Amino acid sequence: MALFTFCKKDPKEPEAIVVSTESVTVEAGKSVQVTISKGKSPFTVSSASQAIATVSISGNSVTINGIAAGETKVDITSADKATKQISVTVTAVPNNPDNPIIDPSTINHAGFKESDIPLRFEFNILSDFKEYRNGETNYCTVNFVMT
Repeated sequence: MALFTFCKKDPKEPEAIVVSTESVTVEAGKSVQVTISKGKSPFTVSSASQAIATVSISGNSVTINGIAAGETKVDITSADKATKQISVTVTAVPNNPDNPIIDPSTINHAGFKESDIPLRFEFNILSDFKEYRNGETNYCTVNFVMT
């Protein structure tokens, strides 16, 4: 007579992932780092909306890149299948007073016609100096910086 026994190893709970922050705010065009301080490596990362934020990982450092204003989630998964979610808010690039963004719909030109303001435009791509003339008496200069 033979007796066979099989032992099944108790399933081990995955090690919880601990991160430096569970919520980040980043400006579009910039990035922010989140550090993983606990969990079983290697880790994988993904973004719920790559149109809002992209994500990459190097070792235990997660880089979140702001793409466009909005909110999304970043998921981190460890080698033993534990997961951690980070809330991401991407803000729009603020209006810089030294390089303002002008909304044409906010310009009040009521009562004017094109023929009322004779302008001569001089453009030189290599220069940042532009001159606007209204007749021969009134003029102003404006510097354009093209990026």
